[in-house]
Amino acid sequence: MRNSVICVTVALLLRFASGNPEKVLDLWEPLIKVNPSCKRFVQVVSTNDGLGDQLERLFMALTLAWRHRDEGITAALSDDFGKQSMHGSSYLDVMKSVFGLPVDRMRRTSAVMEKFKPRVINMDGTKFGEYMTRQRNFTDDAPCDSITLVDIYDACGGHWCPLMWLGQIWEELSDLLPQTYKLNGEYCSHHHKPPVVTSHQLNVVWHVRVFDETVDKSNTHVCRSCRPGYISGLDVFVGNVMSHLDGNLTRKDVVVQRQVKHVSVQHAPMLQPLKKASHVLSEDLKEVLCTLANADLLVATGSSLPALLVYFLPKDRPVVLEEARLISDAYLFGSKGHEPFPFKHAMPPGRTFHVTNGQPDEGVTPEVVAKALKSADK
Repeated sequence: MRNSVICVTVALLLRFASGNPEKVLDLWEPLIKVNPSCKRFVQVVSTNDGLGDQLERLFMALTLAWRHRDEGITAALSDDFGKQSMHGSSYLDVMKSVFGLPVDRMRRTSAVMEKFKPRVINMDGTKFGEYMTRQRNFTDDAPCDSITLVDIYDACGGHWCPLMWLGQIWEELSDLLPQTYKLNGEYCSHHHKPPVVTSHQLNVVWHVRVFDETVDKSNTHVCRSCRPGYISGLDVFVGNVMSHLDGNLTRKDVVVQRQVKHVSVQHAPMLQPLKKASHVLSEDLKEVLCTLANADLLVATGSSLPALLVYFLPKDRPVVLEEARLISDAYLFGSKGHEPFPFKHAMPPGRTFHVTNGQPDEGVTPEVVAKALKSADK
């Protein structure tokens, strides 16, 4: 009898940890099924970019499809979407296993074209912004028997636009994505968990974006976290946050680093303030994501990946201290001034606080961040 109880308990735990794929499919049914009376598709276009950029492309298309789900918009993936990999982890596998996205059940474009033979529509850049801001209904320009290609370059007139519309994306997908993650079993609550963190320890995870200036000559990204005093300044800020928390609370720092061309940055001078921290060097993409997800306080220095990961997580954790990403106006708007300016990732409000050039924005104080951390503990 004792063995039977143990087996049943283990089975229940495994079922919880693996989630409920049937309920995920029920949730996503409006995006996966085809409306027989009016077949309309939105296609996610692929590139060779990183996982963060791939998710941005997916989110753009899902926003339109989810907003018009009652009108029958089916999401489709280009044939090579998500087939890239990093350190042995394919993006498709990560999207499915970690985030719970049912990418294996979504139609590929070639299959859509062969079976339904829809008219192909390239989204107009001017109209795109009107769709996202609800000035214009997407379905007015998407007739039956059509597939609209949501390429975030072409749709914005040849410029990068996801950062402009992440507020609208959060508004539309703030229920879909966290529910998907939850129904999938909240992967990072059961896998790649950090060493035991006591109730009197604050898990501070730093996602450090490095060396962009040495590999990206187009000035599309600027590695402000590489500058002298950047990390040390934020380290002091986090220390001041700690002073407004329980006096018995200790701090555990973990640094997740983006390595470029196998350049080791673990001992870079800029990271000396965190020399006692443990390091995760991107050997396992799932481990990297779960290290970020399991943070109490996540310090992000400009990458889209931690910003988009937080869209899936419960709405109170982690609390995020995020550097506004510096984008050149030529990259975003096509202007010739080449003036870089900060553009914030629109992450869940109430637990996201921004810094610019390592300096907290107006109103972002240690007291305010500490209050958010205390609220998350309730």
